[in-house]
Amino acid sequence: MTDKYQVRIKRYNPHTEAEYLATYLVRKEGLYRVLDILFHIYDNMDPSLDFRRELCREGFCHSCEAKVNGKRVLTCLTLVNRLDAIRIEPLEGYPVIRDLVVDFGKEIHMLEPKRRIVVDEGDH
Repeated sequence: MTDKYQVRIKRYNPHTEAEYLATYLVRKEGLYRVLDILFHIYDNMDPSLDFRRELCREGFCHSCEAKVNGKRVLTCLTLVNRLDAIRIEPLEGYPVIRDLVVDFGKEIHMLEPKRRIVVDEGDH
């Protein structure tokens, strides 16, 4: 294991319709959830990264759902402490507005809270 996460985020620019993977090297200190990593990148490395930032952060609202290493998860509850490489993508099946923000349409996301999930190296 290294002292940094290699974070690859699928980005989408609606103005140019360009899709690409952006790679960030993020120090692991104090970052245990995917959402922590996204906020760290946004606050310290790339303020152009778009993801839902108005969240409950407790697993109730489901607004933070994304695909992490191929699994649909809540980024506010998903622990990544045993990973070195993390790939974050928008949810499949929804129109992408920008980067990790998708249009949920009229779906209701006030579902029952989910349990904390650990994305492990064997879960690809």
